Amino acid sequence: MATVGYHASFEKTTKLLRFIISSQEYQEIVARNAIEENVQKLPYYVLARCPLCGAPYGGYIDNYSLYKWRSIRPHYGWVFGYETIECDHFTGVQSFLNLNGNFPTEINYLDCECGDIPIVMPELLLDEFHAGAVIHSLPICRVEDDAFTPRYSLYTVTYYSDAPWSARDRSYQLCHPDGVGEDAGPIPLFYSSERIIWEPVVGDLPYWVERGKLHWLDLDDPALPLKSGPANDFPYAGIQGFGGSYIYRKRPKPRWRWLDRHWHPDGEIRGYPLNELLARPSW
Repeated sequence: MATVGYHASFEKTTKLLRFIISSQEYQEIVARNAIEENVQKLPYYVLARCPLCGAPYGGYIDNYSLYKWRSIRPHYGWVFGYETIECDHFTGVQSFLNLNGNFPTEINYLDCECGDIPIVMPELLLDEFHAGAVIHSLPICRVEDDAFTPRYSLYTVTYYSDAPWSARDRSYQLCHPDGVGEDAGPIPLFYSSERIIWEPVVGDLPYWVERGKLHWLDLDDPALPLKSGPANDFPYAGIQGFGGSYIYRKRPKPRWRWLDRHWHPDGEIRGYPLNELLARPSW
């Protein structure tokens, strides 16, 4: 598989893990599809701190498993849906899910439209706004031998500005200079990881650190204070992955034997469009 291996920051992020319930109780909740009724049994995590006023941004995040992460799409309002915004500078947040070379065989389907390599949106960091972004990472587990085992990495990039509504509107205009048709639906605020292909600077995270636009939560301090450099201390340089949107799906065994050569019980991972095969377990 093309993305085998954990980033150097992964071991540090595992020290952030909090387990409020046992894996057995969690699986019972999942079986009843009752996460929403048991939010308080999810661990609370800080995801960012505002570079302008220091207010924390965090919430109840289900990183016990991929159960609730089966469709990850661009959205400026939240990561998981149970976060609390504590300042007026919050502009938006984007999530990226990196499989770290693992096949998520515990689920049947995963649609990660945002991609797996974190990028920044320059349109939200314009000099005309007093703006900054904060990157953070949390491991996502899966249940192995009745224990929560960290396997995947969730990266979040949270944006702040002294004029958040203006920053969003300006980003819409820059990303869609020709506008959209009446039937086009809502305008996405974010691009996927594949923007790196035609604009490599968005994936050059140390560059944004050096410019003073990208900050991070210090993984070496349990209090997770905000850090703003130097770039040599930045923990998220060189993240590897598919570099774009991807879909994982298991498929039933083919009815016809001659199709068996394309079948694997652990499924496969494809990019957008779906005719782009990214990984199979047999590779």
